[in-house]
Amino acid sequence: MSWRGLLLKREFFQEKTKNILSILAVMLGVALIVATSTTISSTKQEFFKMAAEGSSGADLIVTSVADQKVSNAILNYKDSSIKDSVPFFSEDSYYQKAGSYHTLTLMAADFGREAEYGGYKLLKGKLPENGECLITENMESLFQLKTGDKMLIRTNRGSFTYCISGIVQDAGIATGNFCQCILTDIRHYNEYGTMTYKLMLKSGTDVKKEKALLQKALNGSYTVDYPAGKAEEFLNQASSLFDVMLGFGLLTLLLGGFLINVTVNEFVRRMRGKNSILKVLGAKGTSITGLILEKSLITGCIGTALGIALGAFGSLGLIRLVDNSFSGGGMTIRVSFPLTGIGAVAISAVLLCLLTSLPASRRAARESIVSGFRQYDRKNAVGLKRKLAAGVLFAFLVVLRILLGSSSLGKLVTFVALAAGIYFAALVFFLPFVRLTLKPVNRISPFNGFTVKNNLFKQSGKAINLAVLFSFVIAISTGVYLIVSEIGDAIERMERGFYYGDAIVSSVTGKSIDSDTLQKIGEAKGVDRAYPIYQKYLKLGSDNVQMKGYRLDDTTLKNFSEYWEIGRDTARKLSDKNTMILSKKAANDLGLKEGDTVTVDTGTGMQTFKIVGTYETLNNNGMTGIISEDAFLSTFENYTIRAVNVFKKSDADFDSLKAGIARSVNDSFIQVLSMDAMRNAEQKSDGQFLSLIDCMIVVLVMAGILILVNSISMNIKNNGYSLAVTKLLGAAKWDLMLQSGIEGILYGIFGIVVGEASGVMLGWIMTKGMNNMVGWNLRFAVSPYILLAFGAGFLCMAVLAEIMATALNYRYVFKSGLRVQL
Repeated sequence: MSWRGLLLKREFFQEKTKNILSILAVMLGVALIVATSTTISSTKQEFFKMAAEGSSGADLIVTSVADQKVSNAILNYKDSSIKDSVPFFSEDSYYQKAGSYHTLTLMAADFGREAEYGGYKLLKGKLPENGECLITENMESLFQLKTGDKMLIRTNRGSFTYCISGIVQDAGIATGNFCQCILTDIRHYNEYGTMTYKLMLKSGTDVKKEKALLQKALNGSYTVDYPAGKAEEFLNQASSLFDVMLGFGLLTLLLGGFLINVTVNEFVRRMRGKNSILKVLGAKGTSITGLILEKSLITGCIGTALGIALGAFGSLGLIRLVDNSFSGGGMTIRVSFPLTGIGAVAISAVLLCLLTSLPASRRAARESIVSGFRQYDRKNAVGLKRKLAAGVLFAFLVVLRILLGSSSLGKLVTFVALAAGIYFAALVFFLPFVRLTLKPVNRISPFNGFTVKNNLFKQSGKAINLAVLFSFVIAISTGVYLIVSEIGDAIERMERGFYYGDAIVSSVTGKSIDSDTLQKIGEAKGVDRAYPIYQKYLKLGSDNVQMKGYRLDDTTLKNFSEYWEIGRDTARKLSDKNTMILSKKAANDLGLKEGDTVTVDTGTGMQTFKIVGTYETLNNNGMTGIISEDAFLSTFENYTIRAVNVFKKSDADFDSLKAGIARSVNDSFIQVLSMDAMRNAEQKSDGQFLSLIDCMIVVLVMAGILILVNSISMNIKNNGYSLAVTKLLGAAKWDLMLQSGIEGILYGIFGIVVGEASGVMLGWIMTKGMNNMVGWNLRFAVSPYILLAFGAGFLCMAVLAEIMATALNYRYVFKSGLRVQL
C-alpha cells in the first residue's frame, strides 16, 4: 500500500465518526434525487404506456363531449386519410364490496376490431355474450372475483347484473380507469355514455393537420386528442409537486457537498504538520493535492454508491404512495430506473465533492513548510474579496432565476440562489451580530463571553459555515411548510366553495339526483333549506367546461366571496340570465376576459353569455364556470345534480337530520354526510401528495440535524486547543457546556432570523410560480405563531446540537486539546 493509502486509512479510522457522517450526508442527497427521479420516470412511463396501449396504436382519439348521449351515426366524417376506426362506449359504474362502493368504468367494445390491433388479451374464459362481461386481472385479485361470479353494477341508468365470462390482461383497452374496468360486447350495449373512436391514419398522413380538420368538421360534438393527451394533462398537474420533491434532493446533496468541504478543511488542518514533514522528505505539491482529493473522492464515491442503493429502494415506497394516491393501488406502476439520469447524478455528486475540496487542497499544496507547523491557520478570516464573490454569485443566480421563469430548471435554481443568498448574508452580518449579542454576556460572565468570542472569531470562516448551514435548514423547512399549508388551504377552499351547510346529500354511486328525490329531501323532517348543485359540461373551444348553477342568496354570495374571492357585486350580476363567471384557466385558454361574450350550444339551441368576472379553482382541472340557478334551469333541459347542500332547522341536530332525510327518501343509495366527512372524502387523494411532501420535510430536517451535529463537532475540535487553555485558566466542565449553549443560541437566533426570512421569501416565490400555472389559487399567508413555533423548535435544536457535540468530544477537549498533532 502506498504512503497516501496508509495515511488515508489511518485518518479514516481515527476520525471514523466524522467521516461516516460525511458519507451519510452525500448518501441522503443522492438517495433523495434517485428516489424522486425514479418515481417521476416510472409514473410518466406508466401513464404514457397505458395511453398507448388503450389507444391500440391509434393516431387520434375522438371522444364525445360529456353529458350527451351519442350513437355511431354522429361520427360520419370520412376522408382519404383515415385508414380505420375502432369504436367503444364507456360510462362510470359502481360496484359494492365489503360495504363500500368502488368506481369502475363500464366499457362496450368491438372485440373483433380490437383483436385486429391487439386491443385485449384473454387470459381465462371466453368472450362475453349478452348479460356477461370480462374483468381485468387487477380486479380479479383486488375484489377476489372469478369466472362465473355475478356482479351487481350500479350506473346512472340503473342497476345491472353481469356474469363474469373471462379475465383479460391489464393491457390494451383494459388499462381504462387504471385497469379497473368491466368489458362488455358493443353489440349488446344500449349505446349510452361516452362514445370514443380510435382513428388509425394512413401512412404519411400529417397527424397535426388531420386533427385540425377533424376539430373543424365535428364542430364541438367530439373532442379530438392525441393518445397521450390525457397522460400529459395529468403529469402537467403533478409537475410542480414533482419539482418540489427534486428540490429536496438537490438541497440535501448541496448540504452534503457543503459538509464535505468542512470535513476536508478539517482534514487539511489536521494534516498540516504531516504535510510539512512529507514536503521535507521530498513530496511535491501535486502529491499533497492528490492526497486530499483522493480522500474527498473516496467519501464521495462511497456516499454516492450507498445513495443510489438507498434511493432505488426508497423509490419503491414513493411509487407505492403515488399509486395509492391516483388509483387506490390499482394502477401497479412498474419501477423504471432512469439509468442516464442516475449516472448523471452519480457523476455530479462525485464532482461536487471534488470541487468543494479543490480550494483546500490547493492551499495545502502551496503552504510553506514553516507555516505547516502552526496550530492555527491565520488566514481563516473572512475578507472583502470573499464577500464580493458571494454577492456577485448571488446576483447572478437571481438574474438567472428571473430569466428561466417558472420552468423546472428555474425552480431548482431558486433553491441554489436561496443558498447563495443565505451565504452572502452570513458573510456580511454574522460576525457583527455575534459581537453585538455578546456585549450583555460579557457583563454577566466575562470569562465565558470572551471564550465564545475568541472561538468564533479565531475560526470565523468555520463559524460562518455553521451559521449558513443552520439558516439553510430553517429556510427550506419554513418555505416548504408554507407551501404545504397553502395547498391544503386551497383544496379545502375549493371544497367549501362547493359544499356548505349542515349536511351534504348525494348518491353513493355519483348518480344524478332526480327531481322527485330533490323534493323529498326538501320535505324531510329537520330540513330548513336545500341548495342543489346543478352541473353540466359545455363545449367551449376545444375544452369541456364544467358549468354549475347556484341559487343567488346571502349564503351563496358569502361562500363565493370567502372561498373563491368573487365579490358580492360581481356575483349579483349573475341575476341577469345572460351572464356567467368563468374560471381564470378557462378564460386564459379561450383568450377571453371580463366583458367578452361567449356563445355555447345548450343542446336545444345557441346561447350567448357575457363574462362578468373570473375566479380561481382546482375543480375539473380549473375548467369551470358559474351561472345562476334560474339561468341554468331556463337554459338547459338536460343536466345533473351531484349533491344537495342542506341546512337544518334550529331544533334539529345532524343525527336527527340524517334520519329524517333517510326516511323521506327511502333509497339505500342516497347518503347523508357531514361537512367534515364529505371534505375528507374529496381530499383523500390530494392528502397523499401532502403526506408525501411532509415525509420529505422530515427527511430534510433529519439530514440537517445530522449535518449540524457533525459540523459543530468539527468546530469544537477545531477550537480544542483554546478550550483546553481556558480549562487551565480555571474553566470547569460546566463552563464548557455554558459556552456551547451560548454558541448554540447565537447560531439559533441568527439562523432563525435569516432562515425564516429566506423561507418566507421561498414560500412566496413558490406560491407565485404555482399560481402562474392557473388553477391552484394559493393564498400566500404567514402566521406569526407558526414562525414563533418554528423559531422556538429550531433554537432548542441548535442548543441541543451544540451540547451533544460537546458531549461527544468531551474527552478530546480536556485530554487531547493541548496535544500538537504532527
